[in-house]
Amino acid sequence: MDTVHVHTDGSSLGNPGPAGWAVLNNSKLHSGQLDYATNNVAEMFAAIQGLITSPPNTHVIIHTDSRLVIGWLSMGWRQNLDYIRELTATFNDVAWKRNQTYEFVWVKGHSRSWENNWVDKEARQQARKASKLQHTNPSLPSHQTPAPSA
Repeated sequence: MDTVHVHTDGSSLGNPGPAGWAVLNNSKLHSGQLDYATNNVAEMFAAIQGLITSPPNTHVIIHTDSRLVIGWLSMGWRQNLDYIRELTATFNDVAWKRNQTYEFVWVKGHSRSWENNWVDKEARQQARKASKLQHTNPSLPSHQTPAPSA
């Protein structure tokens, strides 16, 4: 089984707020926005994208600066929110369907890792883009529902 290294990061303006994610996989950058999320939710989304952008039947080593995401996705840490459990289930489902094994490597954020710095910069840029989109077309956060009317 071949090994693939991916570097991930997530960013949120307001935490929670408009968010962005980024993945560096085999020198190719993948990124996008989320309407409303925390930085750790954006980071989880980046980890899922890290699996999706890696070939099937590979061992994926995910480099991240989020100890919380490592704990949630690989160490069975308690998850109090339904959407965190759903993202964890999605991550595991993607890995299973693509016949991928994975491991996490923690990297210190804002350190000398050029890969981490690159995905950090891109994730922040994507969060800013998401913020601009919200100002022109506001939407309800995806993991919240409106309160019932009285």
